Parts: sequence; C-alpha cells; structure tokens
Amino acid sequence: MASSRSYQELLENVKIRLPHYFDFETLGLLFYNQKDDVMFTFDIQKRPDGRYYTNEPLKYPARLGISGQCISQNIELVSLNEPRKSRHFQPEVDNSSGSGNVKNIIIGKWM
Repeated sequence: MASSRSYQELLENVKIRLPHYFDFETLGLLFYNQKDDVMFTFDIQKRPDGRYYTNEPLKYPARLGISGQCISQNIELVSLNEPRKSRHFQPEVDNSSGSGNVKNIIIGKWM
C-alpha cells in the first residue's frame, strides 16, 4: 500500500489487503489536505456478496471529531475502543459511514 501513487490506487489496495488483517464491515479512510486545512474521508463498506465498495469522498473541516484532534495535535497513532465515549467523538465525521456501532477507531499518520 505504501507504494500507491494516488488516492485511487491506495483505496483499491486497502479494499484488497486490509480485510485480511482486520475483520471490518466498514472502514473510513481519511486524507488531510494541509493547504486547504480540510479532511476528506472515503468509506469502504462490505456488500452482502462479501466484496467491498467505496463511496464518493466526504469533505469536513480539519478540526472536527477524534480525527480532527489527531490532525491538530499532530498525533501519529491512536487506537480507541468504544470511541463514542470520547468527548471529541462526532458521529458525522468519526462515523461518516453511518455504521450502527463503532467499536474501534484506529487513526495513523502515513507519510
């Protein structure tokens, strides 16, 4: 995945490789645009046939939710169980896929 040259290629690599490591139904992949100070998130969801699909990107101000806190504080890695208990949790950002119950959030900085 680290060799991906575009976000589209990265999304395809994530859909192919990550399900083998994590058993997830939905995954939000977040990109930060430092120039415009905004986040873009792509939701990757598992279809009933077992394949994964990606929605169009959603755009948010870069300081919202747990994701925004990680950006503003330049945090390299966060792993939270039961993230809804965090005072920074904002469902429209941290659960943009609208999945019923967010059990874990892992946020990592990739450079």
